[in-house]
Amino acid sequence: MLKVQGVSFPRSGHHLLAYCLEQYFGKEFGYCNDVFRIHQFQESWITYQKNHDFDLDLPIDHKMRYLIQYRHPLESLVSWYKWEVDNGITAEMNYGWRPQVNKYVPLWNLYAHRNTQKRWMNFLNIRIPFWSKFGQKWIISNHHPSTCWVNYSDLIRAPFITISGVISFFDPEAELDEEKLQKIITHLEIRPRNDITEFEFYNERSFRKIEKSLKHKMNLADIQALFL
Repeated sequence: MLKVQGVSFPRSGHHLLAYCLEQYFGKEFGYCNDVFRIHQFQESWITYQKNHDFDLDLPIDHKMRYLIQYRHPLESLVSWYKWEVDNGITAEMNYGWRPQVNKYVPLWNLYAHRNTQKRWMNFLNIRIPFWSKFGQKWIISNHHPSTCWVNYSDLIRAPFITISGVISFFDPEAELDEEKLQKIITHLEIRPRNDITEFEFYNERSFRKIEKSLKHKMNLADIQALFL
């Protein structure tokens, strides 16, 4: 099995896909979930290393293989925002800048759990530029020959085809165990589940405006618009 560097925009199905791979490959699949890891693949047991490239400084090494996961920006952002509220993390404190300091949030920071329109707008102001830069680096401008791209939409709407392609990317020489993979997919009931129009701060005009501002990069990344 080949070693693969995972790079995913947050809330793009990384854990779902990693779990499927763990179930399929078993003990030989060494998955490292530490997104703050500085030295990639330092331990020999690691087969698959997670990274969100929050600082956008992860080098593209031509000796490495990359699995890139991404999603419609608004779907990712709504899910990410909900995750931050549920876990008591604010956009200003979270990741990127100095993760060794910001990884844990003080319990006394009551604002970290507040869910307001103002907080949502502040979150967008910080995260939309990150989505744009991430997409440019890892999807649009990335011409690395050993790269497998996975759109979240494909993962949940055509899981068998999508996951089988990823399995072959990790182990090109092995024959696919179709029955085993289908059992994993059936057990997890992989399918579309969430509708962002039900989000409490959903506003069609606002969401359409965001899509319009990202339309060019979405087209280049082959991401279908939802509101235009």
